[in-house]
Amino acid sequence: MQFGSEFVYLRNHSEESEESVDEAEEVRAFSKRRGSGRDDGKTCMLDILDTAGQEEFSAMRDQYMRTGNAFILIFDVTSRGSLDQAGSIYQWLLRIKGADHVPAVLCGNKVDLSASRQVTSEEGRQVALQHGLPYLETSAKTGQNVEEAFHEVIRQTPRDGKNYKLAMLGAGGVGKSSLCVRFVQGDFIEDYDPTIEDSYRKLITVDDIPQDKLQKKDGKAKPKKKGKPRSLPAARPKMRSKKKTSSSGALGLFGRLLGRGSARDSSDSSEEEQQQQQQWNNDSSDSSDSEEEQLQLENSLAEQESGAANREKKMVKRKKADGNVVLLSLSCLENETTVMPRAPPSCAECTAVLSNLSKIINGENGQPGGWHCHFCNTTNDGIEEKDIPAEGTVEYVLAPADIPPGGADGEGAGVSPESRGVVVLCVDVSGSMGVTTKVPQLQAEWKAMRDKKAGKEYVSRLECMTAAIARHLERLELDTPDRQVAIATFQSHVQLFGDGRYPPTDVTGDTLNSYDGLISTGRDLAEKFELQPIKDSLGTLKEKVSGLSAGGTTALGPALAVCAGVVADKPRSEIILCTDGAANVGVGDVKKDPGFYKKIGDFARSHQIVISIIGIEGENVALEQVSAAAATSGGTVNVLHPLELVRQIRQIAQNNLVATDVRVTLMVHPALVVDRNDQERRDGEVSHRIEVDVGNATKSTDMTFSIRQRSSNIDVNMATFPAQAQIYFTRKDGAKCLRVITMETKATQNREDMEKNLNVAVTGLAAVQKTSALAEGGKNDHAKAHLQNVERLLARGSVGADQKEEHYIFLEENRELAQELSEERTGPQTGASADQRFKNLYKKKHASVDQFLGGKKKGKAVKGRITDRKLNQQYYDYEYQPEEEE
Repeated sequence: MQFGSEFVYLRNHSEESEESVDEAEEVRAFSKRRGSGRDDGKTCMLDILDTAGQEEFSAMRDQYMRTGNAFILIFDVTSRGSLDQAGSIYQWLLRIKGADHVPAVLCGNKVDLSASRQVTSEEGRQVALQHGLPYLETSAKTGQNVEEAFHEVIRQTPRDGKNYKLAMLGAGGVGKSSLCVRFVQGDFIEDYDPTIEDSYRKLITVDDIPQDKLQKKDGKAKPKKKGKPRSLPAARPKMRSKKKTSSSGALGLFGRLLGRGSARDSSDSSEEEQQQQQQWNNDSSDSSDSEEEQLQLENSLAEQESGAANREKKMVKRKKADGNVVLLSLSCLENETTVMPRAPPSCAECTAVLSNLSKIINGENGQPGGWHCHFCNTTNDGIEEKDIPAEGTVEYVLAPADIPPGGADGEGAGVSPESRGVVVLCVDVSGSMGVTTKVPQLQAEWKAMRDKKAGKEYVSRLECMTAAIARHLERLELDTPDRQVAIATFQSHVQLFGDGRYPPTDVTGDTLNSYDGLISTGRDLAEKFELQPIKDSLGTLKEKVSGLSAGGTTALGPALAVCAGVVADKPRSEIILCTDGAANVGVGDVKKDPGFYKKIGDFARSHQIVISIIGIEGENVALEQVSAAAATSGGTVNVLHPLELVRQIRQIAQNNLVATDVRVTLMVHPALVVDRNDQERRDGEVSHRIEVDVGNATKSTDMTFSIRQRSSNIDVNMATFPAQAQIYFTRKDGAKCLRVITMETKATQNREDMEKNLNVAVTGLAAVQKTSALAEGGKNDHAKAHLQNVERLLARGSVGADQKEEHYIFLEENRELAQELSEERTGPQTGASADQRFKNLYKKKHASVDQFLGGKKKGKAVKGRITDRKLNQQYYDYEYQPEEEE
């Protein structure tokens, strides 16, 4: 549990609750997402993308490649092939940028592995010289030259304000993530999951940026006319063809499209961290966005902005925001904590649980006889010494863990909690899935560069889907070999394949129109199909998937109901539904039966099932209706390019279920009122206590709440305020538990104290969740005003390095949201555009605090990304064979 500031702010009666704002400046700042402070020529905010390699399409990497202004190219000195690939990547960059030189540094990494070295220092230096790049040898393990590499790439890059967008590029396994984490956090992480693509922000000072780089220039960066980079070898680029890199392993479609060489990983090293407290513009950011992106952001406000400089200032009143918010991250339920020996002692008046903050009343012989509730001051009795928690977070086991079916030695014994439940992949094979999509330009350019010839320009949605499922099945087989997996498809009817060992069963006719009939059919089929663990069924599943073909209409609702019935008696199951069109057959027809999706979501939650929805961009999926199944059951919703399916399905699996049957009660002191940020209370309801029925909780389930004074007319003379979260949940092993988290925070009537001690990530997340919920509910103006109010608060309160990094992240993360709120709409949206808007709002409403954390504060998340070496090697070993043109 975290607060939005070190202080709960109690408004001083002498302070105005509103502030005066220049209306024209408010419009400009909101549309451009940037400030205009003085540039001191040395303070740099680095926005670093740690790429997961070139072999899979990534919209985020696509954006960084187009808008990025600096690059670090990395190869592994123990792999000659990775040096060849670094050269190919640089040529690819030149083609993307349409330039003859791009600011970059070439790094030979893993120099600590000198005994295994295949590339000499001179060979690395020569390749750098051929491209006109500085060359450094680094080690993420020891820290050698890691900081210098980042500083050097800044010295090579023409400065256009304080912000630099930088991407780490190189073959798989060269240590991109290790170098990035070493620089940002000062830690060495080995066996980092290479499939995770993430961005980091870090505020640094580079004192010796060359004068010619400090001068703002128009157009693209050009190569130096003479001289070398400071103390590092460089030369004007000389283009030459590169040898094709070696590779190993096998996959299919994605490889045939995208191409990739292999390079062994053995994470690497680096060290040292500079926390700078240099002068920084409170409004972060002269972002170096692409012209196209900036036009999109500014078009909707062009009229309002035109002529603003010539107008007299029009001052308007705006509400002052504060940091009175609370974050509760349910990922904490994965972590072990102190287990109390007896049932939780609760206050007879307000039901607060005895905590380390409670005042103990001694009875006879000095033994505890009772306690004063820290919330309502009621005196309670009947406790013993062992009932008193010594720390703020404790757990009570209300019912023991399940016994596996068949007893301790029977079926299910020895299966890990992570392997319980069934994964059902429910795939749309309707006619529109045969539609082809053009391979994105950046991926096509990369393949052409790698293979020295043009590749396939178009790929069908179904090809992308089947390739993504095959990849996911292979990963599951290594990661959770005892997990059971089933395949279902839908078009005009539903087909259930089970684990592929049985002939498929068709669900057709009138059954498609009966909710109860479909659930019952699914239950019956579950008994018919005895599923094997993925370690035994991988071959048959991949065979069935590879044989899928497209045709017919879209019985999405019936498919979802059948799948829910199949896993109804398998707690902790997941249904991943992939579709490219709106449901138009049977139950769940979005025009006739939109309420179906909330109903099936309720069914899933009550049976500990998570439903996730993946839509294909460009088509109408009716996401606003269909997403209710995911929202209610705790799943995710996304609409994306077909080539991103492999990444999205994997991300759903990585965001694993941490608890089921989750119910949360949050209570604060009675002088305060607590409200949810993502939905409003019933009219007139005001309380210091709130209850939320969550259902299923995943690693990314972050809930935010707002707190405020019950009445601003009442003086509250308290130095601290308590807060307590009571979380009832079912653990992975089936045990029913209560987690109690009790904290207190300081109070102040001094607004400056609250603002200068903001937790920017928490306050920002709360603002985003509330803004998205308001916009989703049709309150667009209210949503926009709330986001603007919080933006001004964060600009004033971001004084430390961590706060400045998180303020920059807040502005960047909310670009799309600000654009959505700024667009004037003459009526309700329909079709694909409505799906896109709803997806954006849904993702922000369900955002996680990890998305808003500064570089150093992401340490906990990064340490959770260490994975099995076998999974890493599987990822690196995929080989992509170009498909022969007919």
